[in-house]
Amino acid sequence: MGLLQIVLAGVLLVAAAAKARAGRSAREALRSYGLDDARVRAGAWALAIAAEVALAVAVLVDVDAALAAAALLAVFASAQVVAIARGRAGAPCGCF
Repeated sequence: MGLLQIVLAGVLLVAAAAKARAGRSAREALRSYGLDDARVRAGAWALAIAAEVALAVAVLVDVDAALAAAALLAVFASAQVVAIARGRAGAPCGCF
């Protein structure tokens, strides 16, 4: 296991923990991405946490999982770019 694997897994776990700890405010931050329905926001919030935790574990177990983790981070970054392009700059991103 390499240092970069440990760092990437740590980043994913910190992000998941921050989302879980923030609870309602993290779910509300998802409005920045056009998710207006509370149930959809709750589902997206739970899915993001589960994906981050699962990928963190996978990264620690298998180097190839780092590519999947990088893809997830790229999806999150792309969603932020779209939100900013739609004029939602300054809105909470819900990243951490």
